[in-house]
Amino acid sequence: MKRGRIVGVALLALVLGLGAWAVTKAWAAHCGGTTGKSCTENIRETKHNLAANTDILASGTTEVCVFCHTPHGGRTDVAGGGAPLWNRALPPKAEFTNYSSPNFDNSQGAETAGPKGVSLACLSCHDGTIALDALINAPGSGGFIAANRNPLTGPSPGVGVDGITFTGNGVDATSSLKEGERPSSTTGGGFLGGVNDFVGGSSGMEPFPNLSRNLTDDHPISMRMPDTDPQFNDALNNSPAAVGNIRPIQRLGAHLPTDKRDQIRLYNSGNSSGSTVSTDWVECASCHNPHTPRTTFLRLPSTPSDLAAPADGEGTPVVLASRNLNHEPNQGSLICLTCHQK
Repeated sequence: MKRGRIVGVALLALVLGLGAWAVTKAWAAHCGGTTGKSCTENIRETKHNLAANTDILASGTTEVCVFCHTPHGGRTDVAGGGAPLWNRALPPKAEFTNYSSPNFDNSQGAETAGPKGVSLACLSCHDGTIALDALINAPGSGGFIAANRNPLTGPSPGVGVDGITFTGNGVDATSSLKEGERPSSTTGGGFLGGVNDFVGGSSGMEPFPNLSRNLTDDHPISMRMPDTDPQFNDALNNSPAAVGNIRPIQRLGAHLPTDKRDQIRLYNSGNSSGSTVSTDWVECASCHNPHTPRTTFLRLPSTPSDLAAPADGEGTPVVLASRNLNHEPNQGSLICLTCHQK
């Protein structure tokens, strides 16, 4: 009996400690500038730590990575392995509406049947339909959910994991990201990034992070980098060769970030949809790194020779001495201009 009481007290202390840790992390400032925090990959310091993200407030597991990856039983066919050991149900790509405009040349191999590869993996949460716990391999032992290995149909949220719950205001009754537009300002003081950006109240999560399945108001994804449009010649002609399924983007005379995880890139994801064109595809992860606490998960631009090279982004002034790439990765539109010659 005494041992039982000791174990119970210890478990209570652990739960309370984890709760305090989550609250502390949830209100921590994002990296860079005067915060003294590193901007290198640290998933626990981002909103993708679903327990620390007060929009989500996941409970029932202390694991952070399980909501996207698993060491055993995950899918290896997502983006040709670009989303390794993927642990989530995937949405049906044909039910998305892609970006289109009179100025958009989608004859370069754009995926007309909807997003694929790394982008489809991102949208397995960010479509606002699939449950955050629609996992293939649940935490612990014996929680393999075979149904989530097959692409879902219609608005199905997939099969959730028993015991995992979400009590944040940004999650709806199906455990997916809540529909409806979020306010222009938040309890975190604005869209600051990291884990310091919350919906609060009863507002929805659109237009981000719930992108919905209507992508007509979002940057084109799952499209091949145009090779007949002069504005992209600089980036295509001067970028290094792909390593594996990733090709970093570098303009003539520009400097790449030294950490390859920070580099804006193209993906070799064409083959994942049966396309005969396999190289140089723009996907969600071309500009976003889900593991970094940097503002809005943005990677770092390749910087022109007349500006300071980004190095690892720590305290590097680029446009103005008072600004920092970690706070403003797209300052001077450097991320846009990494690909677009405007």
